[in-house]
Amino acid sequence: MKLPDDKNERNKILGLIAAGVVAVCYVGYTYGIKPLLQKRQNAITKITELDSKLWQANLDINQIPVYTQQNNDIIDTIIDISENELNVLHPNLGNFLLVAEGIIEKHAKALNLNIKDVTRKGQPAKRFNKATTEIDPKAPRFSSYTVRVEMECSFFDLIKLIRAIEEENPYLCITNLGIVGQADNVMQHAISFDIQWPIWVKPKQPIKLMAEQMISKSKQ
Repeated sequence: MKLPDDKNERNKILGLIAAGVVAVCYVGYTYGIKPLLQKRQNAITKITELDSKLWQANLDINQIPVYTQQNNDIIDTIIDISENELNVLHPNLGNFLLVAEGIIEKHAKALNLNIKDVTRKGQPAKRFNKATTEIDPKAPRFSSYTVRVEMECSFFDLIKLIRAIEEENPYLCITNLGIVGQADNVMQHAISFDIQWPIWVKPKQPIKLMAEQMISKSKQ
């Protein structure tokens, strides 16, 4: 293409050509290159997210043995506390009070103390209904059983008794301690206090835990 000899006409044509080139470049970038660049950036972002999720998934998978071992250790501790150390109160033929009385009387006898009375206090939390098939995983596994103890002894003998009971079972709780002095015998006091033991909501729960534990360990 030959440009005109006239300088003004030539400049106009060159200007139009330059404008056309700019327009073509703009259209090409806007509708061609830019979408491709955006698509590439989106792909990079998605790949980065997938890589992060894959890394987290691999980390979680690698942690499964650790979590399993931690869970097994916790269950072993619970079973040991409940079944071996007998820190969870178990009924004798469905009777908790009989077992609680035996524990208290054992410690009192070792200190040559006489227990006046041991009575059940309050009601334990609602126990598991055998007719119910659905088990709420968030429901508490433990409840409590409380007795009221009444006796007469010196303050120092009381301390010895409470210490002996708590040292044998660190998971029980002694509350509502009452001490009333007696005018006819200043060394002996009318004593009352509550002892609260943990109990299983479902009596067969420890057996189930031990069975599940054996299965879990056999798969490791």
